[in-house]
Amino acid sequence: MRLPLLPAVLALPLVACGVGEKIEQRVQEKVAEAAIEVAAGGEVDVEAKDGKVEIEAKDGTKLSIDGEAGRMEVRDADGKRYEYTQAKDGSLRVESSDGNKVSMGESLPPDFPLALPAGKVSFAQRLVDPEGGKTFNAGLVYPGGELETLADRCQTALAAKGLKVERMSIAGAQQVINLSASDPDPERELSASCTVMADEGSTDVSLVVSWSAGR
Repeated sequence: MRLPLLPAVLALPLVACGVGEKIEQRVQEKVAEAAIEVAAGGEVDVEAKDGKVEIEAKDGTKLSIDGEAGRMEVRDADGKRYEYTQAKDGSLRVESSDGNKVSMGESLPPDFPLALPAGKVSFAQRLVDPEGGKTFNAGLVYPGGELETLADRCQTALAAKGLKVERMSIAGAQQVINLSASDPDPERELSASCTVMADEGSTDVSLVVSWSAGR
């Protein structure tokens, strides 16, 4: 049996590795899995030297880990490369050889396109594709916030970007206001959404934002 190394590693930053959790903490599990495969006669080689670990499968897939530096590199059987770098503040950057770049952290990136009310950022993600298109996703929490007021301010921020905004409210155990925005000019390939939520009995208001723009 061969260890499915590449799919497991590619899922690591987006699924398994939470912001603020060190890469080496998650990688230890993958090293342990590889060691089990080797002990069972599997087709994976593991080498550890000077605080670094390399795992190589017979199909040419290779994983290099430098836990001290917070860096990990994956090369698949076709030579495609993925480089993961984690900073001391827990933010994570992923770059692939096809030109895609992803960054994740707990603060909004400097080029975040919307002027939102200041809140506690629970997650922020920025993706740049090879053609220069950008996608942003973020979640914020507003302790003691007011649902309608926050939705109004988000709607103003979207409209300020020249977007047409549609607003829908849902009442229940969780109050939700969804703002869906599109650009009247299709050439700009721009769309965005803001979802404002408040659970019954909670004093916190949550906001999830998505923004996608072409070149």
